Order: sequence, then C-alpha cells, then structure tokens
Amino acid sequence: LPTVTSTGSVSTATVGGGPYAITASGGTVNAGYAFTLSNVGTLTVQPKALTMTGTSAANKIYDGTSTASLTGSLSGVLFNDAVGLNLSGNFASTNAGTGITVNSSSTLTGAMAGNYALTQPTPGIVVR
Repeated sequence: LPTVTSTGSVSTATVGGGPYAITASGGTVNAGYAFTLSNVGTLTVQPKALTMTGTSAANKIYDGTSTASLTGSLSGVLFNDAVGLNLSGNFASTNAGTGITVNSSSTLTGAMAGNYALTQPTPGIVVR
C-alpha cells in the first residue's frame, strides 16, 4: 500500500470567521506512485472555555436590591489575548440573611473576547 504524507494550513483561525478552507501544501508518496490533493476540507474554530477563579461576593447592608459586588479573576486566556472580565451578580434574595446564594452574570470584555466562552460558577457563590 502506498503511504501519503502532506501538510496543510489556514491563513487565520479565529472563532468568528470560520469555517476556513484548508490549503494543502507539499507532500510525499512512496516511489512509483503519484497523488493529487483534492477536497482537503475545512476547519472550524470553537471558543475556548474560560473559568472564573477565586470568585467571591462581598457582604452588604440591606438596601432592598439584589445587586452583588464580586471579586475574582479569569483563568485560561491564551497568548496574552486582550480579554478581560466584567464581574457582576445578584443575590438570590433581596432580604437580609446569611448564606444567601449569589448568581454571577459576569461577561467577557476585550478585542479577543469572541474567541472565548465564560463558564459561570455553579451552583453559585454563597456569602457566609
């Protein structure tokens, strides 16, 4: 059986522009055989999942609203991409209490944010 090897590349690879046609280049085959590259396929880039780490919510004095102040950081960004984290969340209840769950509605910001997907903390953040 003949053995064929080849390389290929795409001119760019971001989430927003795909799918991308793969351009085959070069290649070798066993002596006595010839090959033609056709229908080399396409490449689709999926967003990379990012996680929030060290996320916590600050205690607050009762004010009748559910708005929470969060702190934390972003984990998993590649190549110093311009991606930031806009932290936001809400208490599950507007009532005063202890151990109230806070649900994050944080979002990604920055020029490269579209190449990533944010995984929100679950089941939520609990203020103690």
